[in-house]
Amino acid sequence: MPKDSRKNKRETGLESVLPMREQLELSYIKDIIIHWGDDPSLLLIGVDSQALGGAFVDFIKKHSPLQVKLHGVEERDTVFDILRNADQLDAGAAQLLCFYTDVSLQPRDVASNLIFYRDYIPQFKLKIILITSHILLNTIIERAYDFYSISGFSGFFTDLSRSVQKDLAPAEYKPGPVQEFEKSHEDLNRYRQQDNVIPRVLMKKLFNSAGFAVKISGYDEALEFLEGAMGIAKKIADREYQAMIFGNIGHIYSDKGEFEKANENYNAAVKLFRKIGDARKETRVLSEIGYIDSKKGQLDRALKSYKKELEIAEMFGDLMGEAAVQNKTGLIYSLRGEFDKALKYHEDALRIFKEPGDLSGEACALESIGNIYRQKGYPGDALEYLRKAFKIFRKNGDLHGEADSLRFIGSIFIHSGDLDKASAYLEEGLSISKKINILRLESSYIGYIGNIYELKGDIDNALKCFEEGLAISKKCGDWRQEACHPGYIGHINELNGEYEEALKHYTEALLIAQKTGDFEIEVLSLGRIGILYLHKGELAEALRYSREALDKSERHSFLLGKPPNLWNIGNIHFAKGAYTEALKCLRESLGIAGKVGNAHDEATALIDIGRVYNAQYNNDEAVKYFKKALEIAQTAGFKLLTREVLLIAPKMNNRLRRSRKRPAEGDINP
Repeated sequence: MPKDSRKNKRETGLESVLPMREQLELSYIKDIIIHWGDDPSLLLIGVDSQALGGAFVDFIKKHSPLQVKLHGVEERDTVFDILRNADQLDAGAAQLLCFYTDVSLQPRDVASNLIFYRDYIPQFKLKIILITSHILLNTIIERAYDFYSISGFSGFFTDLSRSVQKDLAPAEYKPGPVQEFEKSHEDLNRYRQQDNVIPRVLMKKLFNSAGFAVKISGYDEALEFLEGAMGIAKKIADREYQAMIFGNIGHIYSDKGEFEKANENYNAAVKLFRKIGDARKETRVLSEIGYIDSKKGQLDRALKSYKKELEIAEMFGDLMGEAAVQNKTGLIYSLRGEFDKALKYHEDALRIFKEPGDLSGEACALESIGNIYRQKGYPGDALEYLRKAFKIFRKNGDLHGEADSLRFIGSIFIHSGDLDKASAYLEEGLSISKKINILRLESSYIGYIGNIYELKGDIDNALKCFEEGLAISKKCGDWRQEACHPGYIGHINELNGEYEEALKHYTEALLIAQKTGDFEIEVLSLGRIGILYLHKGELAEALRYSREALDKSERHSFLLGKPPNLWNIGNIHFAKGAYTEALKCLRESLGIAGKVGNAHDEATALIDIGRVYNAQYNNDEAVKYFKKALEIAQTAGFKLLTREVLLIAPKMNNRLRRSRKRPAEGDINP
């Protein structure tokens, strides 16, 4: 050993009092620092004791070959996000973030405050070192879904952005899921070609590559990586990784809509986590099973799973976990049509996410609140929250979040009848979806654009969109979207009077929904078939399918599915001339719409009731209901409903127009 190195060792007082094991650990960490490359990167290091942490800081400050700036967190409630202010740091200098020096800090506090914006590391050419306790490091690793870019080794973690292409202009750099997957795949292949491949490291690289593949809907590649990782995990008897791999395979099948296969893998993960005594991860997998329960209409079971997850999160002091569960619980209540209760859960989640400055969580909660107002039929309020979410997603460089928000905003303008605005938002969202290569989103966007063509009367282009969307959904194996597009195509067939073709496509959608257990699409498909038989004049079959859809909605406490099918049954009775039965069904649908606060459904029911009275030549009652429907439609900005109510009773137009209320300024702004 050179003389200067021996001198340096003697000068490091803390190092000299370390036990032999910790001296070896410090030596290992020193080697990492000394041989650290020049590329932008993130290094997370966990240490066993405060003395070891102090010795490492001492080494960094006195003897590291790197130019280092030391940053500390001294107040528990500090919102410390060094990367958010990355433009104030020196490019090329290593920034040491030491979270070990303040023993009063709790893991959940730091993990909640630590928000990594992965783009900033290559963008500002940063080298970040974080030293912390093992318990805190494990907490951060468990929250790896927040930054996805970590590949693990035995004692430290490095960010994959060190392999960013040098020829990209830093200010324009946005990794995106495709680039992330390609970089991860290159890293995996390079490692496989080495002579000294360590099975555990290869397992983790395969596991991480699968995660990147899922983000671009590369389900087949992801399953291949996970099968490889599982083989190694079984060989080295790593039960924890086996459980994690089972969980991720389950997530893939859940995304694809293959819920039985998803549950099979989730249950295998639960058994393993239970055996190794990891209650937190077990509960998270149970939460995923809860999501499948919600898609299959077993909403009470889903709520039970989320309740257990919330209890575990509270027990471990996982504040962000609590917020995530609150948001998911709100989604269940919105499915049940209990919008006020759903809103409370989403607002609680928003408040928790805001406390530590978790912008990603805040944006998700804002989006959920916006969607509640969208479902209730309050487009102005919905747009306010969705735009706030969109701005945060864009600020964070979260292209997936941007695309989701644009889709919801576009759908609001479709319902309001502002088709040009809707088209502008949806085209931008489609462009982002193609850029990040998320086929599920791309298929969904093309479906919405097809809806716009259909509303404009351009049936040929609508059909092209729906067929293209169906082909994309089949390509990526997304069964949910695969079930949606035949329904769209069937509606075009129905508009063209091609009833047998329409029935074939509606039945195709129904069978996919029944096979996957997706009760929402099953209810929708049954209702569509009922309407088709109504148009064909086969009223008995129309009534049978509509009642089956209504019964299924009631069995699953799916309140949102009841009004449309009550309209269908009411209109069937109307077609039979059974006006009393028709009014009974339509008034029940009106009551449900009013109860849940859904302005769109309320206006629709009022229009249908007005039509019944109009058919009975009871013009005064008809005008009363049409007038009320018109007020709701205009106040909420529903242009299509406004046109409908003015077209269905031409002789009454003058009376209705005199009662028209001017819509409030700014109800819906672009």
